[in-house]
Amino acid sequence: MGIWSTVKDGVVRALGDAAVKAGASALDETARPSPMLMEIGATGTEIFAGQFLEEYQSDLRGTLKYDVFGKMRADAQVAALLNVIELPIRAADFQVVPADDSEEAVEVAAFVEDALRRVEGASGILGDDFVRQAMLMVPYGVMLFEKVYCARHDGLVGWRKFAPRLPKTVARWRIDANGEFIGVEQRVFGDTPRNATIPSDKLMRFTYREEGSHLEGRSLLRDVYKYWWYKDTLYKLAAIAAERTGVGIPTLKIPRNAPEVERERAKAIVRGFRANEEAGIVMPDDFDFTLTTTRGFAFMPLIEHHNAMIAKAALAQFLNLGQTSVGSFALSQSQTDLFLMTLNGLLQHLCAVVNRQAVEELVRWNFGEAAPMPKVRGKLRSTDAKRLAETLDLLVKGNLITPDKGIEAVVRESLDLPPAGEARNEE
Repeated sequence: MGIWSTVKDGVVRALGDAAVKAGASALDETARPSPMLMEIGATGTEIFAGQFLEEYQSDLRGTLKYDVFGKMRADAQVAALLNVIELPIRAADFQVVPADDSEEAVEVAAFVEDALRRVEGASGILGDDFVRQAMLMVPYGVMLFEKVYCARHDGLVGWRKFAPRLPKTVARWRIDANGEFIGVEQRVFGDTPRNATIPSDKLMRFTYREEGSHLEGRSLLRDVYKYWWYKDTLYKLAAIAAERTGVGIPTLKIPRNAPEVERERAKAIVRGFRANEEAGIVMPDDFDFTLTTTRGFAFMPLIEHHNAMIAKAALAQFLNLGQTSVGSFALSQSQTDLFLMTLNGLLQHLCAVVNRQAVEELVRWNFGEAAPMPKVRGKLRSTDAKRLAETLDLLVKGNLITPDKGIEAVVRESLDLPPAGEARNEE
């Protein structure tokens, strides 16, 4: 009896006698796997020579987009948007939760927490620098880390560091026939050039909004690119307009019978006129110089529109409240709540990648395939004490929850208060 005999018996039970007569022989130990047990299709993602070519904007194809995204990150509105996404997740509370209450599960969870705290540069369960760089998946679409291991003093295997690998250094993405990620070919230029092939099981890959097998994801900045480009162009036009018409258009009236030399000199004066603290013109009596004021184009409404659209792309419209006469506290609250849902989803994605691509592997290496699997979990910090108090009051009055030590601990943690035992000891 082999594995295919076992698979055959399972299919027979599931499909009945008709399947036995029609194709049981296809599951013979010497036969090829049945199409029912094979992956036949593919995701359909367009990749050629290890590069994703589905982007229609030419300057956002391949590694060129990272130069553009770098310029976009220097924009004040884009920087504010990225900071308002990144900072709450960097400030989140992380913990390692055991699979169950058994002694073995608690031991495995304690090992994982200790291993994470020993990672180079870690200041907690997930180090601030690690989370900050992992959040580069938002502006870049993807961020990679190479897992570097070490032998621990207790004879187990741990992590030495999670080394960042910037996506702009990926010369080729390697996927199999079904679109599964199998590794990258990295090319680094500069004083310490290096070419390396890194297999997927050596990497942690954080991808923002992956579609199909598009391992580079879809950067948040791709959604705001159009609005950033128009805004950047409008600022340049506004600067030109301010320089040209900010102090008025120079007008020089010359006598009808002025010689050609004087006419050319007058043209040079109006063409080269610039306003500064020592600017001035000396002219004969018959010449008349004036600065004609003009009604310039209103650039700021358009710039404010594009700023609003940049914030809207990340559901962060509250960034623009107060810049116009429209907006209320209730509107701000509803927009903030929606944005926090987005942040929470991003935080759970970060934890899921760490669990799936790092924790599970290390636990199996050290404790075996059947070991109870702990999870890294993160929780955003809540600072709205009033809303928390009102919600708890309604739940208690409605007999939906009963106040106990567990709820008190959660409340104290949410409000950044010391644990009950420490508070009593201080008294």
